[in-house]
Amino acid sequence: LTGLMAQYPRIWFLPYPHPDWDPTGIVGQWLERNADLADEAEPGGIRLQAYVPLHAALEQMAPLEAQLGSGIRLLGYRLEGEAQPGGTLLLTLYWEALGPVATDYTVFTHLLGTGDVMLGQMDHPPQNGAAPTSAWEMGLRLADRYEIPIRGDAPLGPARLVVGMYDPATGDRLPATGPADDLNRIYLTEVEIGPAP
Repeated sequence: LTGLMAQYPRIWFLPYPHPDWDPTGIVGQWLERNADLADEAEPGGIRLQAYVPLHAALEQMAPLEAQLGSGIRLLGYRLEGEAQPGGTLLLTLYWEALGPVATDYTVFTHLLGTGDVMLGQMDHPPQNGAAPTSAWEMGLRLADRYEIPIRGDAPLGPARLVVGMYDPATGDRLPATGPADDLNRIYLTEVEIGPAP
């Protein structure tokens, strides 16, 4: 898999479980950990996933310089999806480990309207728990995907997208530096919520 990723700019993966081929799903797990899911399609009802090498994804991301605690850096992000009531934003965060992290943190992604009203939210550990922060080694880089559902009654207009990390045992947030506020929320971008078609 490492050789294939070095050889091709994109790999199409058929996530079809079969007892005679990769019954434990190690290929899909490896791709989730070491590449970036760039596209999905279902031609003829067959699900296909396109993965790109992480270095290529980092070249195409919206760069950002933010840090959480002393051991985690947010390099940037990619944002796709429908910014409309009832829609879904597809957010990919690109992390880098600067040093050992003792705690398994949860990532929060919040879409905030006027007065910090929560219009959309998705919280979970990096890669849905497949890449706990306590297992990160210095220099590790990974892509981390979030599907953020927008409230069906969300008002039209601008909304801010912010992210951060917290200890699920205590709720305490990791101190954030860079484009961050005093609530340790890192500001990514502003989106315009428009009418549904």
